[in-house]
Parts: sequence; C-alpha cells; structure tokens
Amino acid sequence: MIAEGELAPVYRAPTNKGQTLSHASFVERVPVVLFFLDGLEAAEDQLELDAFDDLLVEFGHRRIQLLGVAPATPRALRDAMESRAVPVLADEDGAIRERFGGDAGPFTVVIDRAGTVARVLERHSSDHPTEVLDEIDRLRASDPVRMEPYEPAAHDDVIPQEKGA
Repeated sequence: MIAEGELAPVYRAPTNKGQTLSHASFVERVPVVLFFLDGLEAAEDQLELDAFDDLLVEFGHRRIQLLGVAPATPRALRDAMESRAVPVLADEDGAIRERFGGDAGPFTVVIDRAGTVARVLERHSSDHPTEVLDEIDRLRASDPVRMEPYEPAAHDDVIPQEKGA
C-alpha cells in the first residue's frame, strides 16, 4: 500500500461521465480523494457510493475533488453508474489500484494539492465516507496550505499595459 508522504502515482482513465481525467488535471490545483471500490455489484460498494453521492456537496464546499475508482470497463461503468453524481474512474485492468498498492479490500487515498499522499484510509465501516470527510477537516486544520486549492492572486491574470496604450 502506498505510504503517506509519497508522491501519488500517475493515473489517467475514462469516467462514468464520459470524460477522461488524470492526475495532471488536479496537481497544483486542488486536493483529490480517490476511493477504491472492489466492484460495481457488491452491496457494500453500492452503500459507499450512495454515501459519497450524499456527501458530494460537502466535498465540493471544501474544494476537494472526489473520484471513485472501480474495476470496470468504461462502458460497464457508464451503464452501472448513470445516475451517480460522483465521477468514477474505469480501472478495467486494475492498473490504477495496483499503482496505489491496494491488494485487499476497499480503501481511500487523500492526495494534497501538491500531489503527495496525505492519508490512506481503509474502509472498516459504512461510515467510511464521513470518516474521510472528518480526516480532511483534520488535515486542513493541521496544515491548511496542503489541503487548500490553488487560488491565483488577482494580479496573476492582469497583463501590464504600457502608458498610453
């Protein structure tokens, strides 16, 4: 299993929403929570998806990108997750899960804005999504810079104009 403090592995995969997302989409922009599912049919995974869907607004308020990862083809994922609010990455060959080192059971990885693993949490209960949100709040309290999204300064977008232009 990947350890806290390590750089998060690179990933790129299609989602149930029809887009392709990658690690590079978020590094230096926003923190990411990747929650790994064992499958699409397991009752525990469906309950976890329900709970993450219910908490999606809370993750959004904290400006955290929430992504599921499921061992499925892109088509199967789109069909099974059509009504889901949370984006879920298709990990058809298990390569993403393997890079994160999760061989047994569902788990969640919290990645800070810099792309470093801040926490690895194993799912031990149906309250796991709430526990992840609580852990994010603890991380933000202890090290807010790591867990805050990048906010460009107002002057970052301003191009200086020459006098008389």
